[in-house]
Amino acid sequence: MTTYRLASSMLLKFESNDIAWLAADRAIHTALAVNDTWSLARATRSLARAMTSVQQPTEAISALQTMADGMRAEVAENEEHLLSLMGMLFLAASITAAEQEDAPLALAMHEQASQAAERMQRHYRTHHTYFGRTNVAVHRVAALVRLHDSQASLRYAETIPPEAIAGLSPERRASFLLDLTEAKIMSGEYRDAVRLLAQVEHTAPQEVRCRPLAHSLLRLLLANTTGEPARMVKQMAERAGVPA
Repeated sequence: MTTYRLASSMLLKFESNDIAWLAADRAIHTALAVNDTWSLARATRSLARAMTSVQQPTEAISALQTMADGMRAEVAENEEHLLSLMGMLFLAASITAAEQEDAPLALAMHEQASQAAERMQRHYRTHHTYFGRTNVAVHRVAALVRLHDSQASLRYAETIPPEAIAGLSPERRASFLLDLTEAKIMSGEYRDAVRLLAQVEHTAPQEVRCRPLAHSLLRLLLANTTGEPARMVKQMAERAGVPA
């Protein structure tokens, strides 16, 4: 398959013991052994993460797009099994494009993922990706934050039904709340940011204690809050091991 050849050639260009590359290498070789689209799609996601980790975002997006476009025919024949994986490839491409501040490409990839989500049925397999309309929506919020458009991200977040967010896993809800926290900080709404970060800690405490993004947000809030919000941030920082 064309995508496998692309993935293999990219792996050969790098000699690294980085854990992301080791995971990608294992995933690609597993996909070769079983020779099926499901495995190759997941391997491509691992490969794209590895590419991004070594500052190869353009190659990561290319791999994701090539895989997603290359599996369209098989998706049409086996939509129940493969549609969610194709959608997740477009979501990953959208986030990577946003991190490169390529707003048009991020939106284009989001729209491709949205089209896939609209076709999803309840009985379709999601392969533990939680792919669907809600996941696509929260990824758009994340992309807008990475594009430094805090107001657009907050407006978009308001269009997502609360009950849909409640149906996500605690970790996915926490990621969404971290994105909103960052957007509020970017907008200078520090009290709201503190409230949201407290919700993250309540929802999934490990996300505040272990994620570098949460630590960065804590440091920003420590420097920009006073009074009761500052006290709350200091307590969260202490629990997360972030120096106050």
